[in-house]
Amino acid sequence: MVKSFALGIAATFIALIGTAKADEDVLARQIEADACDERLADDDLQTAENRAVDKASLAAVKTSGLIQGYYENLSDMALNLISYRIIDEYLFDLKHQVTLDDEKRVCVHITAGLEMSPEDLHVLVAEYKASAPINHNEAAQIAEDVQQETQFKPQSLAEKKLLYIDELQFWNGLKTANYRQLLQEQLPESEYFYITNDRSMADYVLESFVETAHVEGIDANNRKMQIRLLLNAVAANDNDLPLISEQQNHFILFTTDKDEQQVADTLIRKLLSRAAISMSTQINTHLANILEKQKRESR
Repeated sequence: MVKSFALGIAATFIALIGTAKADEDVLARQIEADACDERLADDDLQTAENRAVDKASLAAVKTSGLIQGYYENLSDMALNLISYRIIDEYLFDLKHQVTLDDEKRVCVHITAGLEMSPEDLHVLVAEYKASAPINHNEAAQIAEDVQQETQFKPQSLAEKKLLYIDELQFWNGLKTANYRQLLQEQLPESEYFYITNDRSMADYVLESFVETAHVEGIDANNRKMQIRLLLNAVAANDNDLPLISEQQNHFILFTTDKDEQQVADTLIRKLLSRAAISMSTQINTHLANILEKQKRESR
């Protein structure tokens, strides 16, 4: 059944918020974050760097999980004010390293220790607590925004890479191009790469594989289909991209009156969509690291 199923498909058609409780006597964290600040016309050499350190310190405290782990329903203003007070009074051994310094901006990475008592945190929250709640995922969004801001981004089209989406391949060697459009739509728009339809021009190739597909009966009226799918990003012509892989494995229950090929198509599309989002993030991170390395080596 597995072999005929695959043949049919191929013939017809993919910051961490720490809430762990500290001990009752002291709340302690080792925190770190990155931030950048634009250079202004009237800045001296140190001013933008100091602003970047302030921004990174704020981001580190806000995304440490310390405040949100005990007080979830805080307004953004209250969260900022409490964080600034913690920076002023409860950080120690604050260090920073400049990670980028050019005529447009300066970026830093900070590390610090944070210690305070639950009573001190309660006093600060009581002093600044506001009535307007924020979404419980606020800190996670802050971390994502900081990451986006501090990534090294292409400054010209020449620095962007070309990605070619290959055909979906089944374990028995059969291929289909019917999922290319889905993958292209599911890959978020990137500042680091374009999709190309010309494989000869591509820097990287996105390969997809249905590794296994299995259908089994549950009872007279129901079946279970399980598919394991693999998405790989590989360098087309050189080895500057380490193999990036994303595997998805899922099953779906369906009644015996459903068409197996349609059920398989639905599941493959679901798995490819999930894999594409994760793959895009990994490729973006890799290309950002390449740009960062090139920038530092040219300094």
